[in-house]
Amino acid sequence: MKEKSNINKIEGVFLEIDDLIKYSFIARNIHLRKSSKVNSIMAGRHASKLRGRGMDFEESRAYVNGDDIRNIDWRVTARLQKTYSKVFQEEKEHPAVIVTDLSKSMFFGSKKNMKSVCASQITALMAYKLSGDGDRVGGIVIKDNDVEMVKPKRDKKSLLHFLGKVVEANNELAEIELEKSLKDSKVKVFEQLHNLISHDYTVLIISDFKRYDPIVIQRLLDLSVHNDIIVFKVYDELEKSIPEEQISLSDGESQIEINGKDKKTIKSIKENFENKQNKFINELNSYKIPVFLINTESPIEEQIRTQLGL
Repeated sequence: MKEKSNINKIEGVFLEIDDLIKYSFIARNIHLRKSSKVNSIMAGRHASKLRGRGMDFEESRAYVNGDDIRNIDWRVTARLQKTYSKVFQEEKEHPAVIVTDLSKSMFFGSKKNMKSVCASQITALMAYKLSGDGDRVGGIVIKDNDVEMVKPKRDKKSLLHFLGKVVEANNELAEIELEKSLKDSKVKVFEQLHNLISHDYTVLIISDFKRYDPIVIQRLLDLSVHNDIIVFKVYDELEKSIPEEQISLSDGESQIEINGKDKKTIKSIKENFENKQNKFINELNSYKIPVFLINTESPIEEQIRTQLGL
């Protein structure tokens, strides 16, 4: 046990709860401008499309399970032969769910931090930001062989419980075998998300988005219809740009040698990474889902401020 405790103190590789609690102070300095493209999603206690009585009518939309039947728009329903609900404008916070990917692919980093550490830092920063704005915060931690879920609540104890789950999953990564059927666990996550949330939630997805199949992406797009989705895509520079030398890469099961002095190899790796990343971003942006690109080297709070234009 003593040996494991010492290993877990390796900076940038493993975490302790205090490493995440410090983001409660950093979160206070993350201010979102009114002109920010994600302000309506992240600001907390903002005007949103919610069911209400005696509020300003905004529009009618297709009825979804959970809508108050008192808000059914009978005129539109009769005209279109399909049930529609009235939507009102109301000032209210959005419950927030943070989905943090701490599966084996996140246990990678070439210089400063593992992707798993960056994902945990983003989780803490956003959890404290949303909690500080008065929103109920919960989360889901994705592991290779398990899924941990904490329901949204508005109290410090619940938030610390969620962050404790994040730290625990992070520190287990070195001992976990690579799971070949990882996509199945991620499909399971989105099934749980559908059970956990209805609509008018804020959902943050933090991952490197490796080995995601089209079913998972489609589930993400489905969630965006009635909820605010924000994506944080974590990557390491070595994934798109290898050094100009002979290097060995391993996934824990097999190993390959790459000649970094071969310009064609360097160009091919970079183009492949950028093409996949641009395709991913463009697809989500087409559904008005903002994507933050977070590298493993720079402080995450600085990267988020820069991408917000602050």
